Amino acid sequence: MKTIFGNKRLHLSSNAFLGIVCAVAIVLFLLLFFLLKPNQTVGVTDEIQTITQNIRAHFQKSMDYRGLNTEFAINNALVTPTQIRGGKIYSKNRAEILIGRDSSGSAVMPTETLFSLVYLNLDRNVCKKILTSKFEPSSGLVSVKIENEETSSEFTYGGTLGLPVSDENAKKYCGAKNAVVFTFE
Repeated sequence: MKTIFGNKRLHLSSNAFLGIVCAVAIVLFLLLFFLLKPNQTVGVTDEIQTITQNIRAHFQKSMDYRGLNTEFAINNALVTPTQIRGGKIYSKNRAEILIGRDSSGSAVMPTETLFSLVYLNLDRNVCKKILTSKFEPSSGLVSVKIENEETSSEFTYGGTLGLPVSDENAKKYCGAKNAVVFTFE
């Protein structure tokens, strides 16, 4: 096959031309994929707010969050079906979410009026973005705890480590692998 580019003639076999077309198509696809790839932490506060609202609505007539854990949340449709895979809950940023009373997702005990959402195995960058998420005062957020191999630190309103978490503190406390625990009332 002969192709003309400007005044020069380029002699390409059919296979070579097909190879070039495929390579260009792949490059264009990868370019579009990376340009249009959504930010992994987009909507984390919305996601958390939706889950916490569903939990509160379910327990509206109860005095506590007795029995709440990940399995309970799945069985009672407190999370969207798209978040459930293999009996686990996953966030928009692909992190596993545990629901319960603590960082291991234990069931909330009778008379306990707090519950936690735990984002597991976050790398340093995603940890920083999630940790610095802004919440409305009406969200019921009580504390945010970060756990990793280097530290376990809890941020509270009016505490030594205060909420909202600053970019500086997020950089300081996020390690290579992190769990971020959001505790709500």
